[in-house]
Amino acid sequence: KAKLSEVLIEWKGLGYNRRAKFLHEMAHAVVHTHKGNFPKTEEELRKLSGVGEYTARAVLTFAYGKDIGVVDTNIRRIFSRVMFGKEAGQVDISTKEFFAVIDQSVPRGKGDPWNQALMDFGALVCTAKAPKCDVCPLQTVCIANLSEQKHGFRNYADSLATKNKKINIKKSGAKKIPFKQADRYFRGKVIDILRDGHQHMEKLYQQVERDHKLRDKKRWGNIIESLMIDGLIAIRGSTVSLA
Repeated sequence: KAKLSEVLIEWKGLGYNRRAKFLHEMAHAVVHTHKGNFPKTEEELRKLSGVGEYTARAVLTFAYGKDIGVVDTNIRRIFSRVMFGKEAGQVDISTKEFFAVIDQSVPRGKGDPWNQALMDFGALVCTAKAPKCDVCPLQTVCIANLSEQKHGFRNYADSLATKNKKINIKKSGAKKIPFKQADRYFRGKVIDILRDGHQHMEKLYQQVERDHKLRDKKRWGNIIESLMIDGLIAIRGSTVSLA
């Protein structure tokens, strides 16, 4: 029954505002389309706002006990290295085929603890930049590790460290945009201001300009347009409010 504007007000400090919109739309769909019952198939789950392949599989595994793989960043990295000897994103098979490999690895009746364990393993042992190959229980079967040992490295971690060092040298000259200068930051500040009530467009810009140092009218227009496209704000005449 709540309006999106009410949800956005309560969402303050909880992360991306688009997620509040997705949650609002999801709740509406569950109540009105599914008669108050949360979907239990991947196909139906993925029809809900904000739900992609990862979230759908996570719900099926952790909420409903299905024996399927939950492919987050950690699990994708583990299987890419162990099964294919490559980094995630470099594996030359389709997503469907990759998921099939992961699904086949899930022990029957243990989808929940299996996926939880793999997530922890990827976060603690098979990490992105400095994997702990020396203590990894999979070091003797990991294709990435065995391949680099054939090329003279002590293990995959040593090979990766050498490659990362070269990459970091190339990246050292690149400039990073501070978060407080990013569009995402300004979008959040606009929503924060509107949580206290609607604003005249020009006064809204002046406040963001004064308090957060945004002094580019063209960029301001793009930020406002993106918030409208995402359905987070509404503009009536010269007045801006939460949607």
